[in-house]
Amino acid sequence: MAQRFSEFELRLDAVHGVHSRSADGHEASGQWVDADLLAIEPLAANVFTAGGSPKRLGDAMERLAFPGRVAEHFATAWQLARRNHSVLRVRLRLDVKLAPFPWEFLRFRDRWLATHADFVLARHVARAVGGRPADQLPDRPKILVASGSQQEGPIQVGEIHQLLNTRHYEVLEPLEDCELRDLDQALVRDRPHILHLIAHGRVRDGQGEIALSHRGDSTHWHTADQLATVFDRWQPELVLLHTCDSAARPRGEASDGEQHVSVTDAMAAKGPLRVVGMSAPISNEVAVAFSNEFYRELTRTGATIEYAVQLARRGLGREFGFTRPWFGVANLLLSGAAEHPPAPETGPDDLVVSQAPRVRHNLRQRDYTTFVGRDRELRQLSNLLPPDSSCPVIGVFGPAGSGKSTLALEIVHRVIEAPKPAFDTVIWVSAQTQVLTRAGVQPHSHVNALEDVLQSTALTMGRSELLRLPVPEQVERLRLAMVDQPVLIVIDNFETVDDHRVLEFVSELPAPTRVLLTSREFVECSDHIRLGPMGESEAIRLLELELSRRGIQQSRDQNERLAAASNALPLIIKWVVGHLAAGHAPDSVLAKLASGTDDLAAYCFGTSVESLRMRNPDAYQSLISASVFAGSMSREAFGEVAALDSPHVRDECIATLLGMNLLEQTGERLRMLPVIKRLILKLVGDVAGLAEPRTRQVAYYLRFLKKYNPKQDSTPETEPFWQEVHNIRALIRALQTEGADEDAEGADKDYVKLCVEYSSFVWVHGLWAELFEIAQSIGVSGRKTGDWEAVAKVALDAALAYMDRFDADAMREQLTLVLEMFEHLDRIPPQLYETFLFCRAAAAAIRRDAAAQQYFEEDLEFIESIGERWRKAGTLWWMGAFNARQGRWEDAQRYFDQAMEISESAGDRRTMALVYGWRPAALYFLGRKNDAFGSIAELEGFVQRYGQLTSKGQLADSAAIIHLAEGLAHLQSGLAYAEAAHGVFRDLGRKELAAHYEAVVPALHEIVTRLAELQRKEPPNGST
Repeated sequence: MAQRFSEFELRLDAVHGVHSRSADGHEASGQWVDADLLAIEPLAANVFTAGGSPKRLGDAMERLAFPGRVAEHFATAWQLARRNHSVLRVRLRLDVKLAPFPWEFLRFRDRWLATHADFVLARHVARAVGGRPADQLPDRPKILVASGSQQEGPIQVGEIHQLLNTRHYEVLEPLEDCELRDLDQALVRDRPHILHLIAHGRVRDGQGEIALSHRGDSTHWHTADQLATVFDRWQPELVLLHTCDSAARPRGEASDGEQHVSVTDAMAAKGPLRVVGMSAPISNEVAVAFSNEFYRELTRTGATIEYAVQLARRGLGREFGFTRPWFGVANLLLSGAAEHPPAPETGPDDLVVSQAPRVRHNLRQRDYTTFVGRDRELRQLSNLLPPDSSCPVIGVFGPAGSGKSTLALEIVHRVIEAPKPAFDTVIWVSAQTQVLTRAGVQPHSHVNALEDVLQSTALTMGRSELLRLPVPEQVERLRLAMVDQPVLIVIDNFETVDDHRVLEFVSELPAPTRVLLTSREFVECSDHIRLGPMGESEAIRLLELELSRRGIQQSRDQNERLAAASNALPLIIKWVVGHLAAGHAPDSVLAKLASGTDDLAAYCFGTSVESLRMRNPDAYQSLISASVFAGSMSREAFGEVAALDSPHVRDECIATLLGMNLLEQTGERLRMLPVIKRLILKLVGDVAGLAEPRTRQVAYYLRFLKKYNPKQDSTPETEPFWQEVHNIRALIRALQTEGADEDAEGADKDYVKLCVEYSSFVWVHGLWAELFEIAQSIGVSGRKTGDWEAVAKVALDAALAYMDRFDADAMREQLTLVLEMFEHLDRIPPQLYETFLFCRAAAAAIRRDAAAQQYFEEDLEFIESIGERWRKAGTLWWMGAFNARQGRWEDAQRYFDQAMEISESAGDRRTMALVYGWRPAALYFLGRKNDAFGSIAELEGFVQRYGQLTSKGQLADSAAIIHLAEGLAHLQSGLAYAEAAHGVFRDLGRKELAAHYEAVVPALHEIVTRLAELQRKEPPNGST
């Protein structure tokens, strides 16, 4: 019995979202989350080249393709098809941005749509010309196997040919090393039902090409269109292409609107009704396996070509595994739409100019070939602009150069190009006062008064006679005309309009009129979109597209650097391309961007900054102060560095700067674009002009670090530190650079003070590379300023860090420096001296020096003398660890118990973690096994509560020791803990322990493997 199909269409469009339609006429629509779309690109890029997971890609595609009601609709259609004993044929209609992704990995509820027996997954390709209807295959279909040029590399035809069973197929004489005319003649002469073409492929200038022979001794690369012409006189039921990159789908590089014409797509559009192409280079083994599965399934009674392709993909998955990508390389393309459900009204094909009703407009032409990115904003505007929406005035706000004008131009062009335009008239009013060219900033003619807006409106609406009337009457007549004539008015660069009457005019226009404003400054509207820099990948794509238009080729690394230096702002990217096109070297352009060119900075933000200086001196001064922050800043930091004592005044200044797009806000954090910082630096002269804000910034971060000092608080807040760490690091580097000047003694003093406070954080959080760098550099600054105590304090922090690495030699170097600093002090602070005694004892313990016990006892006596009992916890733990390493477990346990008692009462989580770590081993080797395993459970609870890396290391180490000591029954658990310990100690920089476990783990693996082999064998006579 012939296979029965139920139809289901799934249309995906980057702007409009997802629309589904089943054969019974039911429809559903949905919209994905932007993060889901962004997640597809890296997963798709990795699945073939970097061992990425097909399942992760498929699950991500499911979130994209089946949002909400679409998933319910598909599930219902699937159940109905199963009840009718039919296969659900799922046709994907993909817009040009989404088509390059490998949708053959799409999943639905843990099932692969390209391999499951209930489905046939195919891509739909619209036919450019009419094609004959699909025929049923005869009992013995004709198959022609042809191969392309052998000059590009050997091609194996024999293996494919041998697969074909002549009992089921009429196998034609193969065409080897064939030319295009040979293929044409064979198709017309033999009229095969299936053409199996094996050839080398490539992508050149976005076009797929296939290598065929030329006069037997050379190669001719044929484009997709050229190859499709061979089907003008005969169209097989199927073309099966085995070519490298025949689908020409650049995974993860789908430029917006940039057509990559593949051989597969062109054939389906102009030739056969079914084409199977490969979306990735495949080995001969995979090609033969797919062909074997396909031709075998095709011989089954009633099997169709589409279903045979589906089951062949499933066969590849079973043979090579579904964790490898080969089951998803075969793309099945079905052309024509005669039996296809009609397209939804809101789909991507709606944007067709030729049959749209005429709209009156005065729009300038697009000055770009492809609109890149901004999908979310386009969708928002598509929802806000229609006359039946509840938003009469919509604003697009953002910094200069962010692409506001281009976004507005694109959405308005899409409005007038729609088959059923929502507006009869579209009016574009430009208030742009200047333009940026390669020659510099140039003036631009613009409107600035209500009379200018009325003139553009009346002329575009065809009501020029109104211009002879007084202005109030013009306004009234135009309002009356707009009641019966839906009008869309766009005012670009609204921030330059000084006439308040313009805003009054557009705010009082009657329905269904809509107004779209673009502005660098916030304007009160019904609704608005705030535009920021582009995403990183979008910025790179825009740069590459603009370079391609001008015939400029650069490395990917150069493009990434230029896009980053452009702050991902479209205007700056185009400025970069203009300079490259004029012959400037990439490094020269990068240098211009880094130094902050006068024209670029002045055009983007000069007018706004000057306006701010004149209108709001407080906000202007706060802007200058905020430029000293390297990264984002809190409101508190902004206010203190700007010397704004009142929270109310501070918030007013922030609101002003946000409204003028001179600051950005993400969550509770504020940020300034680098190009604005460079402009401010030019305005104040040099870094010296920022001396006062810099002084206030140092004072703020000194207070900040003392407030959140982890050594002063047993449970410190870490989130504030991590939010500010970038600014603190940048400030320390800046002070170090300034301190290199012999006259900059103040910078040296600030540098030393900041390093002293910061070193506590880097020590506690394990940022040892930074701590060691600070310890090296602070000696120079500390000696210059005579701050001996500060140098000693940082050196002791470094010694403690080296202690965590069990590096006794490095500890001794730091302790030698500490002794040198102590010689300069009239009075040594007790806390510093106690830390010195502790480090001296710990270094001796690491070396297994017998003197360690004496040193620890001296440290304990000194702690008693200064009355800071909480300090004893760390020393007692080290005494326990030292005795444990010497095999004196009872002494070790006694010291651990004392350390735990003190650390718990003091809330010292670090020492508690250390005690928890050693305690299980001590209990175990004292013969208290139950207590030991109970102690491990306590440690696991501690790790779950606090998650400290050191705690995880202690847990893994102790658990590994005990489980391995228990023998074979616990061997598997011991191995797992040993692997975890190796990873943690490696991350902690504990080289000795990491090396120990690196040697132990492979040996344990070998033992576990051999034991498993022994267990699989049947023991003789019931013995074990």
